[in-house]
Amino acid sequence: MPRHTKIGLLTACATKGFAEEVEAQHTALAHQGCDLMRDLESVIRGQDLSWELETLS
Repeated sequence: MPRHTKIGLLTACATKGFAEEVEAQHTALAHQGCDLMRDLESVIRGQDLSWELETLS
């Protein structure tokens, strides 16, 4: 296999891994954003925060 093909394959694998990591982080941040919005809405209504409930149980 020519050297440039090997480099291309390594780059493609690294890029795929990087893209998967970015997607995983994006998903985690989206969940955290939803949790934050729920907690802010709870504060406005004077309710307990979700993380406080998790800590108490």
